[in-house]
Amino acid sequence: MGVRHTLIWLLPLLAACLLVGSAAVSAPRTVTVTLGQEEYLNDQGEARNLYNLLGWGQAEQYGERSARRAGASASFIIPLAFRLDTDLELTLISCGCGIHGTAMLTINDMQMPVTLTDQWQVQRFVLTHTPSIHGNDLYLAWHSANDLGPLVHRASIAPATPALPLFEGGILALTVAGMLWVGRRQSLRLLLPWVALVVLCMLAGQALYERHLLPWPVLLAYGGIAAVLLTFPYAAPAAAPWTRFVLWGVVLWVLAVPQLFGTWLMDDAFISFRYSRNLIEGHGLTFNPGGAIVEGYTNFLWVIYIAGGLALGFEPVLLAQATTLAIALFCLTACYGLARQWLGTRWALAAPVLLAAMPAFLTYSARGSGMETALVALLAVLALWAIWRAQTWQGGLLAGLLCALVVMTRPDGGLVPLAGGLFLLMQGRRAWPTLAGLVGGFGGLYGPYYLWRYSYYGYLLPNTFYAKTGATVAQVERGINYTLSYFMTMGLPWLLVLLAFSALAVLVARRPATRTHATVDTSPTLLLWLVLLLTVAYVVAVGGDQFPLGRFFVPALPVLALLLAHGLATAAELQTIVQRPDKARFAIGVAATAAVLLGVQAGLVLPTTDSRLAGSDVWRENKVALKNAEYGYWLGQHTTPDATVATGIAGALPYYADRYVIDMLGLNDVHIAHMTIDTMGQGIAGAEKSDVVYVLDQQPHFIPLSTTGNLLGVERFEQEYTRVEVDGPRGGTLTFYVRCGATPPPAVCADVR
Repeated sequence: MGVRHTLIWLLPLLAACLLVGSAAVSAPRTVTVTLGQEEYLNDQGEARNLYNLLGWGQAEQYGERSARRAGASASFIIPLAFRLDTDLELTLISCGCGIHGTAMLTINDMQMPVTLTDQWQVQRFVLTHTPSIHGNDLYLAWHSANDLGPLVHRASIAPATPALPLFEGGILALTVAGMLWVGRRQSLRLLLPWVALVVLCMLAGQALYERHLLPWPVLLAYGGIAAVLLTFPYAAPAAAPWTRFVLWGVVLWVLAVPQLFGTWLMDDAFISFRYSRNLIEGHGLTFNPGGAIVEGYTNFLWVIYIAGGLALGFEPVLLAQATTLAIALFCLTACYGLARQWLGTRWALAAPVLLAAMPAFLTYSARGSGMETALVALLAVLALWAIWRAQTWQGGLLAGLLCALVVMTRPDGGLVPLAGGLFLLMQGRRAWPTLAGLVGGFGGLYGPYYLWRYSYYGYLLPNTFYAKTGATVAQVERGINYTLSYFMTMGLPWLLVLLAFSALAVLVARRPATRTHATVDTSPTLLLWLVLLLTVAYVVAVGGDQFPLGRFFVPALPVLALLLAHGLATAAELQTIVQRPDKARFAIGVAATAAVLLGVQAGLVLPTTDSRLAGSDVWRENKVALKNAEYGYWLGQHTTPDATVATGIAGALPYYADRYVIDMLGLNDVHIAHMTIDTMGQGIAGAEKSDVVYVLDQQPHFIPLSTTGNLLGVERFEQEYTRVEVDGPRGGTLTFYVRCGATPPPAVCADVR
């Protein structure tokens, strides 16, 4: 009986087994926060399963219970609590223990009085997730009329109504059915162990799932799709049947990275989200509805994509995270496909493995960021692949269309068609039809778009380019330091070793006397080298970036991984090039050692980027987004629609406040962006231009403390603005400078303390 017939009776049994197995490993899990015993608590009030622990006394011991005493107002957040389930059972253990009366307990948007006694009380609540400013977090706060509130020992959450996970079990069943169908002509001796491995990995993953921005079913679905695709014979050629298992290991690693090192968001991502929202609400692609038309984004396709998701009802943070993780998998796939056509089956795996080991690639793709960076990297690989394989004008046309998509996603993606054009010119007359197709395809798509954006915004380049760049020696020096710092973090000596072998292959291939001896196909090598060198030159010229892990280099990392894989292949094939076996053996040893040391370096760097590790650059950027989101929430709730805000961190705050915002650093302000300053390149990249008089002339009602650095000490500012502290909606204290002399004054001025 063949596999096709076996499926008829196997699928129902298989589905039942998977449902039971899924239920077994997804038994209700409990998240517990024991006050006084918090794991890894830092001075920011963060710990494992804990955020914004504010207003509490020192840890105390009462018999066998540890606890903390609440002040007049105390709170904490259990992050992503509703990732466990949409219905939760919350258990609180607390005691007045010398404090009597009533405290007000707040659970997200729900408030209730709690009577304080000298006995330990166990309170249970069933909570249903509803949209609120807390998202998927659980916010708990105690407010007391006294200076002290209750002692709180423990808060724990668990799914309220454990049920058979039909959805997850269905994904598992569909995955296995798809694998069996795709592999129906393959040997059962090879197919069934592969299916069993995938099922075991998925069940183990469900048991080990840690809450983060993406829910478990999304990860399960991604893994299922990858497993089905890897079942196709192409993923396991007869010459290397183990290829499938290595690629599956890469997939599991990428899916596990967000759980191991946390997800994160950049505040700048919310700039794009604001443009997307304004577009679908009918205000056009601009920052302030009703204000000046300004192009404060550099990622047109990403903005349009997010706008489409918003129109369909998706939440932009979750949409961006799910998309960048999917892009990471697609990018690794594209690297493998290109490398396999170029280097053959033997060395093709090196490219995706090396790319998956690069902390910057993982941080801006699998772990999120909310930015377009991963999409640029994917489109760039596809465009370069198309340029290399193009042999006719039709192939050039396809490559040109892909190049246009790269540049429409980010303008500095123009390095890809530039490198492609130079590459084709160097091929001589035989490549002219392909070059013509490339130019025609690129111009046919990008040309109309560029004419539209120029007529809409009125400038040759996006406003952010003018805000962030100048033409000074200091800017170039900063770019050099930025470049050296990034590549040293990657392991520059080991990179140079492998890149040297790749460069050697290019030089040898261009020598007619020895070209016939080379067995490594170097045909796209020059194209990839052009992209890498142009990227380095561009990043140096614009002065780099202020964000973690060399963000400007991330789109070129797949290219770098391909060249490193090529270096390994060249070292292995060196005997056929130099015809010296002793040197060839030494070369492959050196190359292999360099590759291993690159992996070791990545293993040392990646844990330092954990978004839950206080003090890391990624944690700091994520914290900026979270804090400014809280500022935005408060402004949206406590100000009138005509209130204006000035800020130098114009992402999450403007998005959630939904108020008119003056961007003090000029990313979304034409006047500030087009200023000329002699000190460009001497400050923080992207945060060097500002105009105090211009900002104060617009008389904003609110300016957050965090962006008043160049205003403090200015006489006019000190006279017109009053420092005001308010309680944030997520437990923190928010500090503004408020223009209380406005007519009418903001309501908060009546409560100045």
